[in-house]
Amino acid sequence: MAALISVIIPARDSEAVIAPCLESLLAQTRKPDEIIVVDDASTDRTAQKVRTDYPAVRLVTLDMSLGFAGACIAGLAASTGQWIALVNSDVEAHPSWLDELMVAAGQGPRVGMIASRVLLADPPGAVDSLGLMIKRSGMALLRGHGEPDRPDDSLPRFEEVFGPAGSAALYKKEMLDDAGFFAPDFANYYEDVDLAFRARWKGWTCILANRARAVHRHSYTMDRININKRYFLQRNRLRVILRNWPLAWIMLDSPLVAAYDLASIALALGEGNVRGPIQARLDLLRSLSRDLAARRGIMRPGRFPAEPLQRWLTTDHAPAPEPAPGREGAGP
Repeated sequence: MAALISVIIPARDSEAVIAPCLESLLAQTRKPDEIIVVDDASTDRTAQKVRTDYPAVRLVTLDMSLGFAGACIAGLAASTGQWIALVNSDVEAHPSWLDELMVAAGQGPRVGMIASRVLLADPPGAVDSLGLMIKRSGMALLRGHGEPDRPDDSLPRFEEVFGPAGSAALYKKEMLDDAGFFAPDFANYYEDVDLAFRARWKGWTCILANRARAVHRHSYTMDRININKRYFLQRNRLRVILRNWPLAWIMLDSPLVAAYDLASIALALGEGNVRGPIQARLDLLRSLSRDLAARRGIMRPGRFPAEPLQRWLTTDHAPAPEPAPGREGAGP
């Protein structure tokens, strides 16, 4: 029997973009078995538009906003698929997108994550992400962000990357049952990085499907709802380290982590953002017991060895300025 595919679209104030997103998914050459839109307590008519114009799409409405991670979790609870595709509401997938992702999914039994070739809507012709890359400072970046796009015939059809950016990704349900899904209290940003680490520690791999193309209106949702991005980026970056880094990595790279963290605080303060860095570190302390409990589960005996994972850590030669919110981590 063919694998069942569920598409989950977390949507917050997405009335202007949800129709192009849904139309692109309904036009796929490989049809998803179900499409689930999770309305994350929108203040516009997102839910009404989906309910009226797309009756075949399953709509889950949340009474209070749970953020990107929480909305995806609610979608997963409503899904039935063996493969779970996540699509931001501001993404439009090329017709062969899901077909190419499923071909990549067949590249091996331990392929649990598939990344898309995500392009920027603005400027057109530039890359948004080719998966995730992680750095010894603790920062995670959208791989290839801002680079010129390349034609398919100049690219390998598949290549291994650390993990997928959550804006347009495919996950194996068996892997999610094994490693868990997004941590709900991450809310926005780095939730996909945390998941990629946990999956890697379980021995799952990630494939980039270069022909699985999608176009992303980068940070459309975050810009509209006006969250404190620096807060989430700074808090969740440190939480990923606490939860997922072996002690040897922490000891070796703690000076670099600290230098980058000071630089990120200075940048936020220079923007006049005093509350974000302070609140991020207060909430980091509040979540410490939860993160240490998660760490004990991840680092228990029998996990996948650290040596193969360490090859994905790239070197920072200096505490470079924190990138614009949205390039770091992923999220909406």
